[in-house]
Amino acid sequence: MLEALSQMEAGVPVPYLAFYGADSTGGLKSSELYRLEDAREEWKEISRKQQHLLTEITTQGKLSDELKTAIERSSDLDRLEDLYAPFKLKRQTLGVQARDAGLGALADYLWNKAHGIETAELPGETLAEKAAPFVKAETKYADVDGVLKGVQDILVERIAESFELRSLVRSTVFRRSKIRAAKGSKAKPNSKYSKFFEYQEPIGSLKKPASSHRYLAMRKGWMEDELVLSFERPDEGVLLEKFEEFAAPNKEALGAEVLVNAARLALKGSVFTVMENEAHRHLKEEAEKHVVETLSENLRKKLLRPGLGRKAVMGIDPGSANQPCSLALVDGDGKMVVNIQFKLEEATDTGKAEFLASLENLKIEAIAVAHGPRGKEVREGFRKILEDAKKTLPIIAVHE
Repeated sequence: MLEALSQMEAGVPVPYLAFYGADSTGGLKSSELYRLEDAREEWKEISRKQQHLLTEITTQGKLSDELKTAIERSSDLDRLEDLYAPFKLKRQTLGVQARDAGLGALADYLWNKAHGIETAELPGETLAEKAAPFVKAETKYADVDGVLKGVQDILVERIAESFELRSLVRSTVFRRSKIRAAKGSKAKPNSKYSKFFEYQEPIGSLKKPASSHRYLAMRKGWMEDELVLSFERPDEGVLLEKFEEFAAPNKEALGAEVLVNAARLALKGSVFTVMENEAHRHLKEEAEKHVVETLSENLRKKLLRPGLGRKAVMGIDPGSANQPCSLALVDGDGKMVVNIQFKLEEATDTGKAEFLASLENLKIEAIAVAHGPRGKEVREGFRKILEDAKKTLPIIAVHE
């Protein structure tokens, strides 16, 4: 396998390895070599992603030893994205807009208070009094409610970026969630998707190769607006408790209610949605991969189907000079009946008679001679034997 990987890295294509490199690949089949190549490409993509993350976070001056180890040990692109989420340069989200307006200080203050982290006090006693200095006229933060909404937007993004919480929701969605299909706004009478109008199936079941056609059918109906797809959200209450505990361990702290609301929005409006989109992506990739493998196998069988149909044939390997030819007699079911050696140059009358008897006994209907340095010579030799015996059989030159 290591030799196969080494040759792939050197640019040797899989078909060549499968046909000519059996000794160096340990006899791996072409399907196994393609899977090995896919795994190699996936690992290279993971390595590129790891290096990109390490470079980006180092440039920001935020790469800790713990984070560096976590990135280097992760072999999953989705989890690498989770690790990168807090450091990714963000587009103009609501949270970014609120930070740009200077509300980050109040968000950090409330976070630190709820987590028992020592922090400098802000003016005022109540939450409204502490928010008042952040009011900005002629903006959406023109009053205390607007300021607290902006603070909540910042906290939602902070909570939603938690690697641990994202991993927890991902695990729950992939292990326990179901996809629900329902009738869409453009559903047609006698729709081909009607069996999915009231349908649900666990994600774990849809990931199986035998279920791939159902997911692709539901997805197609969804794209055509004949179906609506949604996810059952299992253990939502348990997950919500985890999010709220992460956001506000001290529920009595000033502004804890802002953090709790942010936790709910982070779970329901952000992380669940991200993981459900991720589930769709994984299901689509797995289903399409299975379809391609199935079509490839069907095509392979079709291409390898005997060109003459169910007929008994003789295959001849010409061999090298002064060496006997190898004759393989194959019946109509493709099973080899006998394999014999025949030295054409020294064929006696008895040998020729045995050869002709083999053709007659097995009802051979065609002879295939492999291309090679002696191919033409061997074809002519066997054609002469048949002519002398007044027999007519097609003798065809074939590639090995």
